[in-house]
Amino acid sequence: MHGDERTDSVSTEPGDGITSLGGKAPRAARSVAVTVLCTIGFTLVGVMVIGLLMVLLVPGGRAQAVARYGDAYLPVMAVTAILNGLALVGYWTMKRWGVILFAVLVVLNVIVSLVTGEVNSVEFVFPAAAIYVGVTHYRAMT
Repeated sequence: MHGDERTDSVSTEPGDGITSLGGKAPRAARSVAVTVLCTIGFTLVGVMVIGLLMVLLVPGGRAQAVARYGDAYLPVMAVTAILNGLALVGYWTMKRWGVILFAVLVVLNVIVSLVTGEVNSVEFVFPAAAIYVGVTHYRAMT
């Protein structure tokens, strides 16, 4: 079949004019590692949200949080939870911006931890693994 090679392969480049796909490339398949890490990440974001709700709903919880961390604690934690959730949605949908946003948030978290003196090396294990998996799957993302 040397002289009769098939030339009807499908390009997967974005905007390549594949009319049956609306001119868009098929979405990259999500690996098991990305699925597992995103599932863990969504769970951790849920824990953050529950923690924030507990601080707000438990009598004296808000006052204790403000006394320990300052007035900015609750708004910063709420924004952090939202941004982490957004980054994980991007990660889940195999978008490069999700990995980039997640990495930026991790770097900011490390800086804040170092500045406040609240460094716990165990809490850096998941973000390090997530960034590693994101970097190793970066080319498969759009």
